[in-house]
Amino acid sequence: MKKDDEIEKLLNENLNSIIEYTKGYKNLEEAKQNLRKSGFDDKAIETVLKDIERKNIIEFPKKR
Repeated sequence: MKKDDEIEKLLNENLNSIIEYTKGYKNLEEAKQNLRKSGFDDKAIETVLKDIERKNIIEFPKKR
């Protein structure tokens, strides 16, 4: 039972890290540090996080 609680806590931390990254509270490196605890490698983390649309990104008009 204790192992299940530890896994659930780790999953909640992972989800929270992804949500905080998406909202702009954490940068990519901070989110990667949290997700490494679960055994994910940097390439997998970056692939997933870079495909997520962040809520705090403002696109400026491009010069023509």
